[in-house]
Amino acid sequence: MPESSGTVVVQAPEHVLKSFERDRNDGLAELVEVAKADSAINDDCDVFFETLEIKGDSACFEFANDYWLQTTKRLASTGKNIGLYLHSLDEYGAQFFLAQNPQGENFSFFAGGPDDDFEVEGGDVVTEDNLQKWLSMIPESIKKAFPQLLEIFS
Repeated sequence: MPESSGTVVVQAPEHVLKSFERDRNDGLAELVEVAKADSAINDDCDVFFETLEIKGDSACFEFANDYWLQTTKRLASTGKNIGLYLHSLDEYGAQFFLAQNPQGENFSFFAGGPDDDFEVEGGDVVTEDNLQKWLSMIPESIKKAFPQLLEIFS
């Protein structure tokens, strides 16, 4: 799997987000509990991050590895009650976009780089329709607080 980097914004109670400042494993455990997600995420996934910025009930994590990408996919597929908004880019130019609101409604798409196998990811290309649908799922407050999430790589 190629190395990925990107941004994920998580909407959750502020005390859960602040637990990431103490210890990333505690933060993940609290997030999994609030999301009522598969508890195996705590053992199978990790959330190394480069930077963390918390603004109320939202936190922006900048990452430079594949852990957040896999963790976010697992949280989105098994949990709700939290918002997850992710944009990542891998070393081959492939991009992954995911948006899930706290009610559990989500939209994601994969836009492959030149060497990617679309069937593995079930991917699409970055179209204006896909991009607009992804953007429409992101609350305005998050767009304003964390504009780095919206930086689209070409």
